[in-house]
Amino acid sequence: MFKFGARPPRSLESYGVAGVLGEECQVFYENLFSTRHIGRVSDLLCAKLRETGLDELRLRSVLSLVIFEAYRKQTDEQGKLKQALVIECGIDKEKLAIGIAFVDVQGRIRNERLAERIAAQRPEGTFEEMLRAVHSYADVAVLKIEPEQRKFEIVSILGLPGKVSSNEMKVPLEIVSLKKGSVRETPKAGSYTELGDLDYPALLREENPAKALPEARTGEILAKGCTDLKELEDAIRVRSGLPAESEDRIVVSGKMGQQEAAVLVKGSGADASGEEVIRVTGGSAQVVDETVLKVPGIPRGPQGNESETELRDQIRTLQEKIAEQEKQILAFQSGGDNSKQKVGGSRLFGLFRKAWPFRKKKAEEILENSLAAPQDPVGEPAMLQPDSGAVTVPAEENAAPITDSLVKEINEGDLHRTINKAVNESKEMKREIGSERAQRWVDGLMGELVTEKARIQDLAKKISTSMRHKEIQFRNKERALGEELRRRQDALVQRDATIARLKDQLSEITMTLERSRSASKGAVETNHYKHKYAMVQKMLVSLKEENGALRSRVDDFRSKLLAAQQPKSGMGSSEAEAAALRLKLERVTRQCEEFKKSNQQLGEKLAETKKDRNQNGGNIEDLKKKLEAAMRLATSNAKDAEQLQLKLEEAQREEARLKMELNRAQTELRMKGTPGKSNPPQAA
Repeated sequence: MFKFGARPPRSLESYGVAGVLGEECQVFYENLFSTRHIGRVSDLLCAKLRETGLDELRLRSVLSLVIFEAYRKQTDEQGKLKQALVIECGIDKEKLAIGIAFVDVQGRIRNERLAERIAAQRPEGTFEEMLRAVHSYADVAVLKIEPEQRKFEIVSILGLPGKVSSNEMKVPLEIVSLKKGSVRETPKAGSYTELGDLDYPALLREENPAKALPEARTGEILAKGCTDLKELEDAIRVRSGLPAESEDRIVVSGKMGQQEAAVLVKGSGADASGEEVIRVTGGSAQVVDETVLKVPGIPRGPQGNESETELRDQIRTLQEKIAEQEKQILAFQSGGDNSKQKVGGSRLFGLFRKAWPFRKKKAEEILENSLAAPQDPVGEPAMLQPDSGAVTVPAEENAAPITDSLVKEINEGDLHRTINKAVNESKEMKREIGSERAQRWVDGLMGELVTEKARIQDLAKKISTSMRHKEIQFRNKERALGEELRRRQDALVQRDATIARLKDQLSEITMTLERSRSASKGAVETNHYKHKYAMVQKMLVSLKEENGALRSRVDDFRSKLLAAQQPKSGMGSSEAEAAALRLKLERVTRQCEEFKKSNQQLGEKLAETKKDRNQNGGNIEDLKKKLEAAMRLATSNAKDAEQLQLKLEEAQREEARLKMELNRAQTELRMKGTPGKSNPPQAA
């Protein structure tokens, strides 16, 4: 077993990356059913593990190499996956491990002498080339093989920067062969997290420097919809000190080209050279004006509040002067008709009320309050792109109807007509109003109106672009959620099948346990009876031996007694033979009785054994085995009984023959035992 880092692997005889990591490790896993989510897996893993400081290119290289080869080996002849491709990525305090398990469906990997070829640097085929490449990118590579199931797992280990010493940064390729039944359970990990449960946008979003810039305040006064001069004064505040020299000038110039509105604020005193310029550039090609407002003063300081009050007083003074000039204009034109009398007053302020306080429509207020600035599309997750190709911007007819109507309203609606009318009437007012300052003021107002129209057009275009981007994002999210839903459904189906299979296995295990319990109980009782039977058999054999010894001694004594009692004549041999035959007959009779008793005892024990087995029950296989054993025992007993029967018949025949010989001998003895008929002994 190799050692990489401070702690050795916990288990190499199990599947998963938790066996090569510590107990506190975090494991991220994913089941791939197709190639469309391979990029998403690598992106999410790199984004999640970016804080560890690991080389992202090494991680992506190892993932791409192993996933490519494992996916090819697990596909069938039609190029379809038989089961999901399991990917795990775990990390602990000092190293990171990537594990991919797959099955060689078509048996294209040669397992014979694989370790020797890898050690000798002579790879054969793409799989062994991939192993060598993975070992070159990773610090440690482990290959687990289960030949019976044709199952493989490749575990690549990368050391975290600064956590593993440089002496341990390269370990030879480790090949572990797992035999059937030797696979251990995967060690426990600190946590398991599925990649589908991670926050995609938060992980894959990139920080854009443009988002940190402050929003432009151009046209803020018009957007707020100021309706009177008091709100206008509160919205625009210019702080300055007492003016060193009086300068109040409005310049309107330019007819065609680029439109600019500049406000210059000059100070005096110690910071007289300071100058702040604000420019607003519009895109209108009809009327182009340039407005310059210069307000001299002193730099900001403790006198800021006093300067603000003085500026307010100046504004009121200017308003009073404007009112006086309007009265003079009315008095100057009092000699004309009624229409000319109304030009200087009502037309001027009526035009101001029409053009300046832009009344917002309800749709514009909703858009301005709800829509934020469009986000940078570069920061969107890469996994949200559909499989068919890059997402294209929808056509013009697919844009939001609110933004289209807003652009149309700006270009052709009341605002456009109002500005055109104001421009036309301003020409008449220039001719009717004699003051050059009033004419400049009207020209500046018209320039501001045109600039504001261009700004609103740009705002409408931005809103339209934002709506389209949002629509693209929602479509991509919808597709991603659909894919995720289908993947979750497939995972649920697999889990249901796994649960059903586990339930079946549990029921089988329960039945097997019950059978083993009943079998063990019956086996204990059977062993007890067997032990008793063996003891009885031993006692029976010993008794038989003792009885045989006693019989032999008794027979010897009888034979000696008969030999002593027999007269010295020719009849002694016949009587001795008869006595010996009687002894044999008695011996055979006793043996037959003993055999009958043994046979009867064996039959009784066989019946008791069958009865006990019927009472105890048990599973069918055990009963079959016991029945076969009983049948074999019965067959052997039947054979013994047949042999005993044959011996008994033979003994009976021998008994009959001996009886006949005994009768014949007795007859001969009676015939020869008569005193008158006995022959005298012959002389020598």
